[in-house]
Amino acid sequence: MVLSLKPFGCLPSSQSDGVQSAVTSRYRDMIYLPIETSGEGEVNAHSRVQMALGEAKSKAKAEFQHALATTGRRIDDIRAFAAQHSELNRPLYRVPHRHGITGVAANFVFQ
Repeated sequence: MVLSLKPFGCLPSSQSDGVQSAVTSRYRDMIYLPIETSGEGEVNAHSRVQMALGEAKSKAKAEFQHALATTGRRIDDIRAFAAQHSELNRPLYRVPHRHGITGVAANFVFQ
């Protein structure tokens, strides 16, 4: 999910919105939410962000369930394995790429 917070009527932000539309057309599952700070009321902007976060949460849950189904593992088995391998609990652990398992966003960032 990308949240673009920008001043109302700013030309560079309008140009970045154009570029972002090209990116979202290539990566269909990506969520892009542009918010102009003085063009919208605070309540409206807050509501839009909450809806986008709800959509992102739903997509993350679906991707996680798909990953579990693809590997054939249960979540309890994965938790037990992680408990036995402390390196997996490090915040900067780099997850190796496995085609069809690692999310599209992760692949895009690390390529």
